[in-house]
Amino acid sequence: MEFLENSVAVGEIIPLRVEIVHPPDIAIVFPDTAIDFGKFEVHHSTFQLTATENGVSRDEKTYYIQTFEIDSVQRLTLPCRHVLGKDTVLTFIEADSFTLRHQVEKIPSSPDSLKKAIVFEEGLEEYELPADYSRAMITIGIFLASILLLALMLWRPVRKQIKLWRIKKEWKRLCAEWEEMESTVNQPVIFANRLNAAWKKYLDRDWKIPFLSLTSPEIENALSGIPDFSESQQKILTEASRSSDAIIYGGIQVSKETLESFLNGIYPILEESYHRKRKAWKA
Repeated sequence: MEFLENSVAVGEIIPLRVEIVHPPDIAIVFPDTAIDFGKFEVHHSTFQLTATENGVSRDEKTYYIQTFEIDSVQRLTLPCRHVLGKDTVLTFIEADSFTLRHQVEKIPSSPDSLKKAIVFEEGLEEYELPADYSRAMITIGIFLASILLLALMLWRPVRKQIKLWRIKKEWKRLCAEWEEMESTVNQPVIFANRLNAAWKKYLDRDWKIPFLSLTSPEIENALSGIPDFSESQQKILTEASRSSDAIIYGGIQVSKETLESFLNGIYPILEESYHRKRKAWKA
């Protein structure tokens, strides 16, 4: 794993290349863009199809990430999951770091004209404030009060637009993940892992329910307490959770058509949740 640039400014996009070499019989699940990147935001990602040569497979994926932290040196460690038989093993990729380019190197000191008095070593002379100092401070006070009033007036509409933008960005990221998932339908274990993570994390943000850490019976019980989901929607989500667990941990074989039915059945539920969130914030 390596950052393809050594330094970056706050908010700039920096590419991060992750390359994993492994035996062909081991399935690799790359880090999840929603929860594994911590304080970093993933703008988008690209990936290369698995290449196998001389009994060694190579997977490569490039993440384009942003940081809004101000630490001078920032480090990232990512988890990686690989599936061997019926077991899923969690390992961590070697960390890499980059430096932050600060736009302001030094904060200037206060100008001498704003000091109350300067005492010189010779003669102990005093430097008096300008005659128009009081008038200037009143003007500055009125200006700052106007800015504060304007900020208070605009805070609610600006906050609403920011939230709507984040909801839309999150939905686009899920749609991209859904499209990538379709390419793994012939690899049931990888598909089940990604499907479970995608829909559970998306709904977790809406209802503050830790779906990822719940068993299938617990998920069924939690869904029954959410009035926005119909009985048929609850059944689809519960069945998808049960089947995914059976594929991952029990090695159960499921047809390609069944896996595709999970995609087609869950997507409208998530899309309905997306529109419900946007409508709530637009109100």
